Amino acid sequence: MELSLTLADVSQEYVLVQAFKKTCSYLRYHSWFADTVEMDRASADLPNFLKSLSSEIASGTWTPSSLQIVMAPKSQAWGWDDKKGRWGPIEKGRLPLRPLAHVSLRDQVVATAIMLCLANRAESAQGDPRADYTKQKTRRAISSYGNRLFCDRNSSSGNLQHRWASQNLYRAYFQDYRSFVSRADWVASQEHQLEKRTFVTQSDLAQFYDRVRPHSLHAALSSLRKEEDDQGFFDLCEQVFNWGWHPADISSAQEYADQKEIRGFAQIALPQGLVAAGFLANIILLPFDNAIQGRIGEDIGNGLRLADYSRYVDDLRIVTSCEDCELEGATAASMKWLSGILTDTAPFLTISEEKTQTARFGGDEKGYSRATACMVATSASSCSLSFFVRSKKGVEIAKAAVPPFCTVRMSVGKAGSAPRNSATVLPTNPSSTVRWSIFTWNPTPFGNPTPLKMIQFDLFPFGVGRRIRSSGCCPCT
Repeated sequence: MELSLTLADVSQEYVLVQAFKKTCSYLRYHSWFADTVEMDRASADLPNFLKSLSSEIASGTWTPSSLQIVMAPKSQAWGWDDKKGRWGPIEKGRLPLRPLAHVSLRDQVVATAIMLCLANRAESAQGDPRADYTKQKTRRAISSYGNRLFCDRNSSSGNLQHRWASQNLYRAYFQDYRSFVSRADWVASQEHQLEKRTFVTQSDLAQFYDRVRPHSLHAALSSLRKEEDDQGFFDLCEQVFNWGWHPADISSAQEYADQKEIRGFAQIALPQGLVAAGFLANIILLPFDNAIQGRIGEDIGNGLRLADYSRYVDDLRIVTSCEDCELEGATAASMKWLSGILTDTAPFLTISEEKTQTARFGGDEKGYSRATACMVATSASSCSLSFFVRSKKGVEIAKAAVPPFCTVRMSVGKAGSAPRNSATVLPTNPSSTVRWSIFTWNPTPFGNPTPLKMIQFDLFPFGVGRRIRSSGCCPCT
C-alpha cells in the first residue's frame, strides 16, 4: 500500500502507530537527550495517545509545542594534559556549541507520519544512492547520499518505495557515506588519467539546520505537490514545521544566533533533534542539487570544467579539471561558483569559507579528506609512529603520535598469534596525539576472559587499503 499526500492518510492510526514505532526506536538509539519517560508513558497508553493525535490532525489545526534548547559541544580535538593529568580540549577559550532541541513526542510522531507520506516522492526525486556511480548517467542524476530512507526500487516504474510499515527508517550510515567519499576519488582518478590538472573541493553549508525558516521549507515541500494531492496535507505541514523556543530558552537561542549572525532564529523549521530533519534537509537542497547536476561537464569559470558533484547532507564535494590552472585559482573559482548556485536556489543558506578546502589530485598539497588517498602527500618514507604502553589499575594505556593526515589501525590479540580485535581510530585533528585505553582482558561469550598480551599499530594514509608501516608488536607491561 502506498501512502498518499492527503490529510486522511496522515491521520490514520495505522500510519501513526508506525510513525510512533520508528520515532521511538530512532530516538532511543540516536538521541542522548531524548525523554525516555515520555516515550514510556505514551507506550503504556498508546491507543489513547494515537487517537488524540489522529483527531487533532483530522481537524486541520495543529499547534506545535515549544522547543527546549540543549546546547551541546561540537566535536573538537582533545589531548592529554600532562600537567593536569587529564583529557581536555587542545584549543583553549570558549568551546563551540551546537543548539540541539528537544521536540515533544507528539510533534515528533506527526512529523514522522508526514515523512512517511512524502517518502516515495522525495526519495525518487533524489535517485537511488545504490546506483553505480562509475556510469556518467548515474552521476548526472544522483548526488545525494546522506539521510536517505530505506527503500526498494519498483521494478515497473523505477521509482523508490519506502517500507513505511517496516522497522527500518534511514539507510545505514556506513553504506552511503562510503559511496560518497569514494565517488569523488574515482572521478578524480579518471580525470587525472587524461593528463588534466584535477582538483577536489570539499565544502560545508554553515549552520545549515539553523538557517532554514518555515516558509523556505514549505516552499520546498510545495514543489513536490501534484494535482491529486490534498491542500489540507500541505497546510498541516506548514503548521507542524513551525516551532518556537520555550520562553525560558529564548535568551540562550538569541545569544547563539547573534554570535553566528543568524537571522530569524525565533522560528525553527528543522530543529536538530527532530527525527525527520535529515529527510527534510534533502528536500530543501533538491533545487541546489539539480542546478549543479545540470552543469556537469561544463565550464564553471577560470577554465575549470565541472567533472562531478556529490553531497552528504550539508557536506559538499565537487571534482573539477583544467588544462593549466593553479590551486589558488581553482579554489577561488570553485568557491565563487558554488556561492552563486546557492544564492540562486537557496539564498538563506551560505557556504562555510573556513571549511572549504581544495586539493590537487596527485599533487603535492596536503590532503584534507579521509577518502582522498591520492591527495595525501605523506609517503611510506615520511610516515612514522611512536607509542608506549603502560599499565594502570588493570588498564593498558597506549599512546601514539599520529603524523598529519594519517589514521592508525590498532589490533589487539594474544602474543604470538594473529590479532583478535581491531579498531580504526581517526584523529580529529592532523598531527594530534591519540590515546587508547585497553582493558587487559577480552570478554568472550563462554568461559573465562582471554587476557590481551599484544598491541599492534598499523599506519595508513586516508583511504589507502594497504599497510605503509607497522610498528610491530609490543608486549604489555
